[in-house]
Amino acid sequence: MQKQDPTEWQDYQFWQRHLRWVTRVVWMGVPIGVFLSIYWLDELWHTQFMAYLGLSPPVSDSLGGALIVMIGFLMQVLISRLGSAYSLFGSQDFVDRLMERVQVYRGTIEAVRRELDGMPTVNRILTGQIEMVVGETEKASFDIVQRLQAIDEV
Repeated sequence: MQKQDPTEWQDYQFWQRHLRWVTRVVWMGVPIGVFLSIYWLDELWHTQFMAYLGLSPPVSDSLGGALIVMIGFLMQVLISRLGSAYSLFGSQDFVDRLMERVQVYRGTIEAVRRELDGMPTVNRILTGQIEMVVGETEKASFDIVQRLQAIDEV
């Protein structure tokens, strides 16, 4: 079993804790932002803005729902950028580090591949040497057998 590099494990644990923290903040911050925007803007939306545009209540409610979804998205991006300077919860840093490791691993794999490309040549050389040793051994054993037979004849 291969041991894991402690720095890799610590990076993984850090990013896991970081993502949990940011997810919790977004989970609480977005609903609070949406609640506050509905609470403060609902009366203004229905009495002044929709009356000014002359829209029916179903259309104004649909438009307000779309606006609230946009506010929720903007809250998520805002919280994420405040927490990690990225709209992806800081995961881009983690991806960049992983890509650096992937490049190192690819370099290692390429070096091993180049060495393995030479294996057929090494196999041919070793096979030739072993065949030569076998041939010499057979010749030597044949000579020994002939000498033993010569001794037996005497």
